[in-house]
Amino acid sequence: MQHFVGRAVFARADAYQRQGRVADTRWSNDRTILTGHVRGAARLPYAVRVRMRIGAHGPEPITGLCDCPVGERCKHVGALLLEALRTPAQTAREGVGAPWRRALDPILEGLDPRGGTAPLGLWFELQPGRPNGQRRPVAPVVAVRPVQLGPGGRWRRTGISWRDFAQVTALHDYDDDQARLLRELHLLLTDGAAPLATGTWLGLDRARSGRLWSLLAEAQHLGLGLVTGGKAQTPLVLAATPAVPAIDVGRDDEGLVLKPLVTDGDPASAPPVPQPFVLVGEPATGLATWQQEPGTGLTEAAVGLARFAEPVAPPARAFLTLDDPIRVPREEEGVFLAEHYRRLATLLPVVSRDRTFSPPALPVPQLGVTLRFAATKPVEGTWWWRYRVPGEDVTIERSPFDPDGGHAFRDAAAERRLLEHVSAAGVTPDTAPELFVPGSSRLKATFGFAGTAAIDFAREVLPRIRSIDGLLLEEKGAPVDYRPAAEAPVVTIETRERTGDRDWFDLDIAVRVGDDSVPIADVIRALARGDDYMVLPGGVYFPLDSDAFARLRDLLAEARELADDGAGGMRISRFQGSLWEELAELGIVQRQA
Repeated sequence: MQHFVGRAVFARADAYQRQGRVADTRWSNDRTILTGHVRGAARLPYAVRVRMRIGAHGPEPITGLCDCPVGERCKHVGALLLEALRTPAQTAREGVGAPWRRALDPILEGLDPRGGTAPLGLWFELQPGRPNGQRRPVAPVVAVRPVQLGPGGRWRRTGISWRDFAQVTALHDYDDDQARLLRELHLLLTDGAAPLATGTWLGLDRARSGRLWSLLAEAQHLGLGLVTGGKAQTPLVLAATPAVPAIDVGRDDEGLVLKPLVTDGDPASAPPVPQPFVLVGEPATGLATWQQEPGTGLTEAAVGLARFAEPVAPPARAFLTLDDPIRVPREEEGVFLAEHYRRLATLLPVVSRDRTFSPPALPVPQLGVTLRFAATKPVEGTWWWRYRVPGEDVTIERSPFDPDGGHAFRDAAAERRLLEHVSAAGVTPDTAPELFVPGSSRLKATFGFAGTAAIDFAREVLPRIRSIDGLLLEEKGAPVDYRPAAEAPVVTIETRERTGDRDWFDLDIAVRVGDDSVPIADVIRALARGDDYMVLPGGVYFPLDSDAFARLRDLLAEARELADDGAGGMRISRFQGSLWEELAELGIVQRQA
């Protein structure tokens, strides 16, 4: 007890208990939660709640909360514990001894509507930035910490810290969903080093993904308080729509002027986000603005947050954080437009708010694929890009599908949007795995299909590729007309005498379907691959799942000397009569030596 509340608090708690200030005590059925009311200086008794764990010598206190100004491990908590020790208290369901009640009650105790009701919140504060060794002024950062609701409806920082949410196994008296969300936020802002990172404040600039914004939206849904503004405890303003970063290009008497811009909508016409602001996250996924009353400190500023629709790349972040506009002299505008404008425009949208500059049209990508068909070869394909300038009839060389590190203009964001049309047409790793890098949704630059896979490609994949919106499709050669065989396959067997060798005969085995035939070696390879069909050069195919083909494969495997004539052919000995009889049963003997 003295270790839990402290020696000084214990002495006051002892006096309170002996004075009879504890109004009531109540144990949960599993004796892990002790609740009660203790009369103090206020008109009404304070509500006290202590959570226990069962130790070697009985219940041990873990958390002790009170709605007095101190909040936790106060004299009221100590008085309630002393009362429980000195005066046996009633359990929530005294006298219930049926085995099923003893098993079920501890489980349902966690559903007690009075339990886990300590309201949680997040306090956002603007703080001086951390020095980075550069000469330019360091921008402030937005930091956050957990708080809980105290008496009088005000949020308090005492009695709660990130340490309470550093581990999943930490015991607490909070709402489970709210505590789970704070754990996720703690992991996000500590880059996974949760047990080692238990500082009072965590900076939002540490967020490495846009998950921050979905967590804040979920916090609102779960009823967590989001406050800022220092002592004023102003509600945090979380923008409902994304902010849009852009580049504002204007013209004056000296040349072009390039300025960073962030708006609440269309960058060409929507109201700009007022200065000052700082970017949030790395890469930047949003921004923070603030309002600071004259004569107040930075920590008293009221903070507002807004997300971006997409993360901002580091080069774009560098432009948005410029202290001064970039000026391009009039005589160097041509160099800027020829060498820099296209790459700059891929970072952020370019607008001219005062309409003194007309942004030139940028090349836009088109996705293309070349398919090569041949009767005796597998289907082959290659993806590529072609860029064109809208409104101009200019032929531009193709660009490789995968970036090659060259200096040619590439708009990665536009390419990603076009690739979404591929999956929208039903071409996915599930429907066409041969088109994709294994274990990924990334298309292979080149691909091929043979055998049974070529049939599936022609039937299932090719129609979907042809339906991709905006695709430049180039087909070389005519697609093979795959069709099932109209006649059943027949195995043909011939033997011929070998010059100068009376013990061995040359053996020719083939599979014939109508007027087409295929060497038996090709059939055996198809069986070894596990193909369901054998595809002939003209597109006719027949199934390989018959017992005859399986038996033929086994017979040829048993007689290894059939393929050991030194010239890659097959042969049979006059002493292998039983093998010959079994082969003859499988097919038609057309010629026998």
